[in-house]
Amino acid sequence: MNEWYARDISKKIRSAYKTKALNGEFTGAYPPYGYDKNPDNKHQLVINNQKALIVRQIYDLYLDVTSIYKIARILKESKVYTPRTDLYKTQGVYESEHVKKYPYEWAPQTVMSILMNEVYIGTIICNKHQTRTFKTKELKRNPESKWIKSKYKHEPIISEDVFNKVQEMILENKRLPRTPHINIFKGKVRCDSCGKTLALSIRNDRNVYGSLSCSTYRRYGKERCSSHYITYDYLIEYIKTRINKLIDLSKLGEKQFTDKIIKRTALIKSKEFLEGELQKLLRRQENITILVKKMFEKYINDKITESKFYELDTIYDLEKIEVKENIKIIEDKINTINLQINDISTFYVMMSKHNEIKDLTREDIIRLIDKIIIKERKGSNKKRLVEVYYTLVGKL
Repeated sequence: MNEWYARDISKKIRSAYKTKALNGEFTGAYPPYGYDKNPDNKHQLVINNQKALIVRQIYDLYLDVTSIYKIARILKESKVYTPRTDLYKTQGVYESEHVKKYPYEWAPQTVMSILMNEVYIGTIICNKHQTRTFKTKELKRNPESKWIKSKYKHEPIISEDVFNKVQEMILENKRLPRTPHINIFKGKVRCDSCGKTLALSIRNDRNVYGSLSCSTYRRYGKERCSSHYITYDYLIEYIKTRINKLIDLSKLGEKQFTDKIIKRTALIKSKEFLEGELQKLLRRQENITILVKKMFEKYINDKITESKFYELDTIYDLEKIEVKENIKIIEDKINTINLQINDISTFYVMMSKHNEIKDLTREDIIRLIDKIIIKERKGSNKKRLVEVYYTLVGKL
């Protein structure tokens, strides 16, 4: 009955929203950038003159053949609040450290979304997204055929001629990929400073085939992160060499392979240290039991007072609880290490199935590599420092 009631309410709400959409009413929580909600009718948009100037500036700049990246930079240099920051300042929503720290950091994607939004020619578009079912808030994007468009429902900021001209320019500026090359490291290479992925760029005007650099640096510049620049060819050779060394090691047999890997990961030393700490705690647990027993005998024989007995008994009880908790923590850590040692055996089986890799593929990276961390520092050979985390065994 509860589910039936929830489904019925969901249908009624969707029906109400659809009716509003068909009537051309604005149903969003917050108005799009450049507009405010009419104080007398929250379903109608009215122009915010100050923000509308920014919208017109964006369109004018693009018509002057200014790239969206340069437009974003101009807005940033002019200290114009981003739409997200503006909502935070005016509505108190979308609070985040990013908004507070970088209130003028316009993203090229934000500029593009303004350039392609039909709301600026007086059109309301509804039913772009909807929840999959009444049981979840997860949204799915509807096909354009299901969108509900209502034209001339509010005062436009941009004329239709200007808007259509901009759309033509956007289509003309869309470039096909220069090469069908696939980045085999996609999603696997990360910056050690900000944690974001490194993006591949291919430049025909350079001697190297392609290079990877921090996506935060590429988007925001050196004030947010450094480039972590590394050539694509060098990274392929580096990873291929590292994997081939492990393959060669696996040919020596499982024992030698696992012993070497365990030694590199320092698992045995960690396990021995934890086992030593565990023995100390177990001995202390036994000693507390003995001390409490002796103390009770003294109390029975009137060698200590009742108040002193209960005072010491409470102290030992608390220590015993703490010791017991620490024993559980250390046992869990030891079990984790044992699982890691077992994973090394599984990793050996994976590596022993390979012969020398001559051409590194995306499948090899997915199967064998968990992640690759690129350091900003360089080694003695002037090459970028790289940390490789393998599937199952982690960093080696």
